[in-house]
Amino acid sequence: MVKVAVYLNAVDSLGGPFQCVTPKVNQYLLKTLAPQYRALHHHQLEPLIPNPLRPWYQSCTGSAGTVVFCDTAQYYHRGCPPVEQNRSAIFFSYFSRSPKYPFFASDRPFLARNGVPWQAISSPSYGLA
Repeated sequence: MVKVAVYLNAVDSLGGPFQCVTPKVNQYLLKTLAPQYRALHHHQLEPLIPNPLRPWYQSCTGSAGTVVFCDTAQYYHRGCPPVEQNRSAIFFSYFSRSPKYPFFASDRPFLARNGVPWQAISSPSYGLA
């Protein structure tokens, strides 16, 4: 999986930058955690990282027009919540038709594999129509 972000406005450290863990920390996490893909929230991930490996993430800041590429299948990542300004960005995700390690996000209510058909997602009751 590859994620591409295009910032439509300037994004600084308080504007909700895309963040991913550094390569050294990512390798540590992949060796430490179970061999299967594991989704973790920020508060679960931070205690796993020893002090010598800090700072443990890279914030991708930039001016309007900045493009960020990330291998989101291999790197732990997140969109940092904006604090002082809104972040306007377009995100693209590219997936293989036959992934080596399929991603199953059971905690995401919008996925059809969780029993929510795409027709229901686009209904007014979901607030997306």
